[in-house]
Amino acid sequence: MMLAPSMKDLLTHIDNRYMLVNIAAKRARDIATSAEEREVSLTEKPVTLALNDIIDGKVEVIPADVVAAMAEDAAAENFTAENA
Repeated sequence: MMLAPSMKDLLTHIDNRYMLVNIAAKRARDIATSAEEREVSLTEKPVTLALNDIIDGKVEVIPADVVAAMAEDAAAENFTAENA
């Protein structure tokens, strides 16, 4: 059985294999949950859809330090808006 997309192709988008697994699992859970909430039957397994999303560039990996900086900026904006 061949993995499609291949691990080699996936690692060109996310260069850390462990991060790739975590991101694919999170995306697959999101897909499965969304389909269940909307009562939609999936044509493929959620993991396959998640891996295809990674290959297609639909999943963006944001480093933790960037997320932290974005959260700090949002908190600062909320603070100034509340005090205005």
